[in-house]
Formats: sequence, structure tokens, C-alpha cells
Amino acid sequence: MSTSSRSETAADTSRRPASGRGDSPTFWGRLSNAGPYRAVTDYVFGSTRRQFVLLAAFPIFWILFAHLGPILQMIRVSFLDSYPPSVGHTPHFTLDNWRTFFTEVIFLRPFFRTLVFSVVLTFATLVLVYPVAYFLSRHVKRDNQMLLLLLLLIPFWVGEIVRTYAIMILLGNTGAVNLILKALGLIEQPIAFMYTNFSLSFGIVYLTSLYMLMPLYSALEKIPQSFSEAAADLGAGPWTRFRHV
Repeated sequence: MSTSSRSETAADTSRRPASGRGDSPTFWGRLSNAGPYRAVTDYVFGSTRRQFVLLAAFPIFWILFAHLGPILQMIRVSFLDSYPPSVGHTPHFTLDNWRTFFTEVIFLRPFFRTLVFSVVLTFATLVLVYPVAYFLSRHVKRDNQMLLLLLLLIPFWVGEIVRTYAIMILLGNTGAVNLILKALGLIEQPIAFMYTNFSLSFGIVYLTSLYMLMPLYSALEKIPQSFSEAAADLGAGPWTRFRHV
């Protein structure tokens, strides 16, 4: 075969429509071009509200399934006379468990102790964290805010168990706090911080401070500084601006 014939054959081959598995549309290509798929995507993304509902659906489902579900299960079990069910016995509905809970001191004391600790430590966390959030949002340049927030977030990348052990080491009889107090000559014997209300309060405030800091910072950062300045020009004092602005 001559060179010209081979060239014409190659040209005809290149002009021939390609066939084979590699040139067929992919699954996602066929799906994105399908009429029902396009109708659904146009409907969902055609409204900001529907987009928000779609984005919030999974977190809401997770909260209901992983958090609210076990709580409801515990409430259900509290009305049974036995759990887990034993062989040959069917659990029956009863109020004896709740009657015992509200009449026995051994149950009421830890309940109210936990309630008081929760209220007091929530307020203490607010008092300690609010100045930090206010300082970050008002007195730090915007370029440096993210850097400082990152520095505050880094310790919380570690698991809670590790941070709890770190607090135990810090407050132990041979921990950093007692060693510093001894070096300064303030104490002769180590202070028993561990397994006290102080160590419990310190640990809870530290472990939950991030959950107080981020919402406060986010809310304060969105308040325009001009609002506070306008209130000051109208005669509002610091406390009034704090309460109303």
C-alpha cells in the first residue's frame, strides 16, 4: 500500500465516529442531564429557604437521633419496674422509681447539688469569658482576631480525657500549682486541690469555656462600633450602653 493510501485510511479512521465504553457518558453525566434530577435541583436551589432547610436537616436529625433519642429511652425505662427484661418477666408500667427519687435523700442530694453547680458555674464561666470575647471583638485588629481565636482553639483540639488528665496533673500534690507556691515560699505542705469543689469547678469552667466564648464573640463582633459611639454621644453611660447596645 502506498503512503498516500495509508494517509487517506488514517484520515478516514480519525473522522469515523468513536465508539466504545470510554466514550459513553458517565453515570454522573447521565444523572445530571436527567429530567427528574434537574427538576429536583432547580426546586431545591431555587429558594434560599429550601437550601437552609436542606443544610439543617442532617444536623437536626443527628441531634434527635444521637441526643434526644437516648434521653427519651431513659425516660421510658424510668417508668418500668425492671430493666433489662428478665426471662419470663414482662416489664410493667410503674411510678415507684419516680416516687423513690423524690422521697429519698440519697437521690435528691446529688440532683440539687448538680443543679446548683450548673447554675453557679455557668454564671462563673460567663463572667470569666465575657471580657475575653469583648477584648477580641473590640480591641483587637480584625487581621489578628482569627490568629488569637486559633490560639485559643488549639488546646481544645485535644480530647476531653487528655485535658482532664492535664488538669489533674496541674492541680496534683506534685503539680505545677503546688510547686510554684512552694518555690514562692507561700506554702510548706502541698494543698489538696484534687477531688474538691475547687478542682471540679476549675475543670468544668475550663472544659466548657469554649462553648461560651464562641457565641459571645460572634454576637459582639456583629454589633457595629458606631452604635456604642452614638449611644455615648446621646448621653448613655457605660452600663447603659452595655445593657441596651
